[in-house]
Amino acid sequence: MAPKQEPNRIYANLFNIVKICAALAVFAVVLAIYVRAPGKNGGEGAVPVPGAAVTELSEKLLNGRYKQVYYNGDVYIGDFIDSVRSGQGTYTWANGVAYTGEFSGGEPNGNGSYIYPDGTTKPPPPTNAPTEAPSEAASPPTTESPPPETDPPPTETAALPPSTDPPTSAYFPETPKSGFMQLMFEQAVDVPGSGKKIEPPPLGRSLEMQYGAVPLSEAVPEPYGYFRDIIFLGDSVTLGFDMYKGKIKFGGETVLRDANVISVGSYGINNALREITADSIHPFWGGKQTRPEDIIAQKDAKYVFICLGLNDLGYTEIEDFAHLYLLLIDRIKEKSPGKTVVIMSVTPLVRASQKTKLNNDAIARANNALLVLARERSIPFIDYGAAIRDSQNNLYDELSSDAYCHLTVTAYDRIVEYLLHHPLP
Repeated sequence: MAPKQEPNRIYANLFNIVKICAALAVFAVVLAIYVRAPGKNGGEGAVPVPGAAVTELSEKLLNGRYKQVYYNGDVYIGDFIDSVRSGQGTYTWANGVAYTGEFSGGEPNGNGSYIYPDGTTKPPPPTNAPTEAPSEAASPPTTESPPPETDPPPTETAALPPSTDPPTSAYFPETPKSGFMQLMFEQAVDVPGSGKKIEPPPLGRSLEMQYGAVPLSEAVPEPYGYFRDIIFLGDSVTLGFDMYKGKIKFGGETVLRDANVISVGSYGINNALREITADSIHPFWGGKQTRPEDIIAQKDAKYVFICLGLNDLGYTEIEDFAHLYLLLIDRIKEKSPGKTVVIMSVTPLVRASQKTKLNNDAIARANNALLVLARERSIPFIDYGAAIRDSQNNLYDELSSDAYCHLTVTAYDRIVEYLLHHPLP
């Protein structure tokens, strides 16, 4: 009997070991899901509570009940879902007219009432209610309020809520089609404790986060010499700095005529990190494909401006995108320790050309992630998209050369002006 019992005991022990391993595997999976699961309001575990400080939430999309102050004087107090007005709220225009009721997709949905400065309450007028706002955004439904039946006397805006309300954020309402830098200076806000100013943040970004970007400067460096000291690394949009270098002007001068541009169509962070193979699409240097950090190391320049991401966000999660971006920066710094690496924002798209995953909402969130990364690592971040996008983060149609993402010479002129008014030391 003994010879038969020994195998049975071995099998029993093996079975117990298998059960223990299976239990440990299940526990590991559950733990991983718990650790990675975002909070129920989209804040990576942070659940906003009305009346509480929003320090941790200030770098994330708004979810919950908040007060939003706009630079045209409008005020919204109500519910947000992913920084979009959704739920119950009150929107008060600068002239005192207010709408109280339900919001969806950022707009009043009609289940509410307009309250006029004389105290009268009326249902939403069918022809004058705000319309055609994009589906993603915490921006004013319109710059015009529904007209009262008679011209109201000048009134004050709604009284501020009690001090227990969450901190306010202010958003830049519109990038004008001309004189955009002048308006940025007029509406600039102070960066606490720095003596510097910065333009108001775009849609979906808190004012606290905006403080991490390169500040405004009315004085500009000598344009030609400044751009000669810059290496632009990017995709087909960046290629325009080279293609149009004889046409892009500032103050009547072609200031980019000797700029260094390293770019390839369809290039992205994922491509830039790949090894050189027959299928890779690295830029050519000396007649052969070369990794960007190796080309940069051989060029005499002070700054490296990186503008990549448009070709990554259609298939790369934003968290992974930011991590890969940092890997590329580390490679460049390792080969060129004396050069200053600068992150440029991802280029916006024309509104009509947005796709299911690659759209201006995703681009805005990616830019926020890059701004957080830049602040954590003391890397300059320049949001050049502010020169070419509207209040909903869309690229102006007339500034696009292909009704998608590529730019006209006029757009590059604006970008050059923006870069010069956000100079690096």
